[in-house]
Amino acid sequence: MTQLHSRWVRCITTLVAMSAAVTAQAHPGHGTTNPDSAAHLLEPVHFVTLLAVFSVAGLLAGFLLHRRRKLAKATATARGRMFRRDNA
Repeated sequence: MTQLHSRWVRCITTLVAMSAAVTAQAHPGHGTTNPDSAAHLLEPVHFVTLLAVFSVAGLLAGFLLHRRRKLAKATATARGRMFRRDNA
């Protein structure tokens, strides 16, 4: 198993475990505010989960954007070399 594949498996396993833990805590009386209010999402149980989800999403988006730019730059460099050889 490659290192990248192993990293993805660990990341997905962690997210599944976190979401299972949040679901297990979703019972009446698990918070101090009204469950239908927006303030309920700011309680630590929900806020930490939301922060983790948005952090992972942001890191994934940043990684994919970086990889796309790196690939585009490498492709442009390779095309530039190809055209220079033909014209030289």
